[in-house]
Amino acid sequence: MPSERTPKRVFITGGSSGIGLALADALVRAGAHVCICARGQARLDEAVAALEAAAPRGADGPAPFGVRLDISDREAVGAAAAELGERLGGLDLLINNAGVAHPGPFLELEPARFDEMMDINYHGTVNVTRALVPTMIDSGGGQIAMVSSLAAIVGIYGYTAYAPSKYAVRGFAECLRHDLMGHDITVHTAFPPDTDTPQLAYEDRFKPAETKALGGSVEALTAEAVARTILDGLARGRTIILPGLETKLVYWAARRFPGLTRYFTDATLRKVQRGLPPER
Repeated sequence: MPSERTPKRVFITGGSSGIGLALADALVRAGAHVCICARGQARLDEAVAALEAAAPRGADGPAPFGVRLDISDREAVGAAAAELGERLGGLDLLINNAGVAHPGPFLELEPARFDEMMDINYHGTVNVTRALVPTMIDSGGGQIAMVSSLAAIVGIYGYTAYAPSKYAVRGFAECLRHDLMGHDITVHTAFPPDTDTPQLAYEDRFKPAETKALGGSVEALTAEAVARTILDGLARGRTIILPGLETKLVYWAARRFPGLTRYFTDATLRKVQRGLPPER
């Protein structure tokens, strides 16, 4: 991301690991004033220390900092918003990255899992955006990036709790883009595929065989590669940001040939459920 186009003041949710931390690291190295938030204090402290170490030597700007925050708690987010705006000195870029996923067959997932994913992935995104957009307006405009998922382009077996929350983020972003256009605020949505993060390691413990087969054998992207694509997309003003060739192909196929896309995913699913290798 070219330094002259780097936002000066940035807030990133879910910034203590994975894609969020990779985004924060790249922005700090480019000279931005970054605040990250997360629910776990220990991991948050470790991330902030890493960001401080990544800051350019001799930089005289404000240091990166972190805030412990549960974005699903609307009141807590509202209470933190004023302090965040003051410490950052305004807001140029909001990255809604925080998210959780727990795959499993629909009838085996506990109802609480559906609530958890919607509360954090969707309601948390809405909470943060509502609380911080006034600060961005007062700052003269800016950018909002939503980190959705490839699962919001094509829904597959095992993601009945996760994918709808990311579809909701996608719909929210598409509508919000119009709502904020008059305030010189642009809205962008990224759809990363499987990415090598602690979240993916957690998911892999619970993925049914059907979900793994539908995911294919493509190697997961690195968090750094996804972060670079997102920041490049923001710098270029892209409304839709598609990290990785696989994501681009899935997005294209799902839009141009939805019936054919379903045919191939259904065929793979049936083979796995019949006990056949998915590549046959």
